[in-house]
Amino acid sequence: MSTGYSIKKNKINNKCIIIILWSIKQMLSFTSLQ
Repeated sequence: MSTGYSIKKNKINNKCIIIILWSIKQMLSFTSLQ
């Protein structure tokens, strides 16, 4: 049970990391256009 919980937690963390990286990429591309 605890291992299943940690896997779920890791998936959520990975999703957050992907969103953060994507937003940074968007910000960088936006600033380079200006």
